[in-house]
Order: sequence, then structure tokens, then C-alpha cells
Amino acid sequence: MADAFFQHPRHKRASWDDTNSRFVIDNKPQFEGLLDPLKRNFYSNYDSKIAWENRTDKSVTKKRKRASSKGKDKGSKKKKFKKGSLKKRKPHYATYGQGRGRKLHKQIEMFVECETGVCKKTFKSRVKNIEDAVLAVIEQIKADKLEPWKSEVVIFDEKLGIATRIDLTCKHIPTGKLVTIELKFGFEGYANVSTGKMFSPLHKWPNHAANQWQLQKLMEVHMMIRYYGCKTETLMPWIWWVNFDTDAGKYVVTKHTLNAQTMESHAAVYKALETRRNK
Repeated sequence: MADAFFQHPRHKRASWDDTNSRFVIDNKPQFEGLLDPLKRNFYSNYDSKIAWENRTDKSVTKKRKRASSKGKDKGSKKKKFKKGSLKKRKPHYATYGQGRGRKLHKQIEMFVECETGVCKKTFKSRVKNIEDAVLAVIEQIKADKLEPWKSEVVIFDEKLGIATRIDLTCKHIPTGKLVTIELKFGFEGYANVSTGKMFSPLHKWPNHAANQWQLQKLMEVHMMIRYYGCKTETLMPWIWWVNFDTDAGKYVVTKHTLNAQTMESHAAVYKALETRRNK
């Protein structure tokens, strides 16, 4: 159950060095992050620019802009810039998941610290401008009766020499089960837009962001079962996709768990990754 995972001794061996952006295992920066080897071995041919350009809703950028400026004073003047003073902006697909994504994850981390007593302040007093997307996540946590334990939990696999961070770990209050949540922000209109096929043994999988999330979550679950004493029947692995719903006029959470296709590929994926990394 959740408590057994929370108290597992492996947690004392692993941490994240935020200053140097690296995993530290047994006081040594020795393990590679999970995403890079997954990308190299299974979907290095993915092109986010093509996916963005072929998004299902071409007006998604304008809709987000209107939504984010909803509360601004109508009489406020736009800030003027001198000619040549503006830096060339990167396209949406290259910036949203990086800069803003980090900010949203940080706010979630601060929320968990306030909920668990690590920080004595209330979340609202600690964070002055809470993002609407973060409020949607908090609302979903409460609706699902989840008790947060920790965010950005480091887990690792010695055999593969890789590590990753679980965005959010909670206890499901009614059942005591362990809930692990991977948070994905944005990707409106192109999370399921494919730019080809993944590599063997996933050569039948469309190569899009949603399937990449499935693969990432699969490896996370594998580590937890193999090294942390977790069992499939007591584990609730979720992918929460947080995006702006133009019809509802607000951010909403769409929940996904590991599908049958992903679970069937479990053994083959691990074997392929192990073989290719040992070459």
C-alpha cells in the first residue's frame, strides 16, 4: 500500500540536485534521466514542430491568450517597446512545455509542501499568483479524495542506470492505495497528432506525445514494482493532462491510466532498453 512505498529505504539514497539539474544516487551524480534514453531508443524521429503545425485546432493560441487576459483592466494601455528591443520569440511548441511547465510544477511542489506541513505557510499566502491550471489540479486532488505525500519523488533503476522523478505521489484515502501522477500541461490540439511510428518493439505505435507519456509511465511503474515493493493491484498510476477547455472556459484535468496496449508491451520494452544500453 501507499505507506510502504513512502517509507521505503531507497528514498534516502536518491535526490535531485536542482542547482546542477542532475540525479544524485548514493551521493554521486551517476544516473541518466529517463526521458533521454526513451527518446533515443523509441521516438527520436518525433518532430514537435510538425505536430504543432498539424494540430486539430488552429485557433488554440488565440483562445489561450483571450482566457489568460480575462481579468485585465479594459482601460489599461499596452506597453510600448523601442524598435529592435524585442527578442525573437520561440514558437509555442518550443516554449510552453519548458518555461511555463516548470513554473506550474513548482507551484504544485509548493502546494504539497504546505499541505504536508513542510512549509508552515498556507499555499495562498505563499504563492501570490496561483495559476488557473494549478488550481484545476488542486481541485481534482480534492475531488478524488487524495492525500498528497510528496512531489518530484526520485526513483531509480541500477540495472539500466536511469532515474526519474514522479511529479506527484498521494494516498487514495478510501482504499489506502498508492497514487502516482504524471502531470502534463498544454499540448492543446496536438497531444495525439502523430509524426510517424515509434521504433521496435513499439513499431506499431503512432509516435505522438500521448503515447510517449504512456511509455514514460510504464517505465516508472516497472521501477516501482521491481525495486520498491509495489504491486499492480495496490498501485494507481495516472497521467493527468491539464489543458484549457474552450467550451467550459477554464482549465480541466483529463485523466489517463496505462492502457492495455502499453501493459502488453511491458516486458519487450524493458528488454529492448536493457539490450541497447548495454551495447
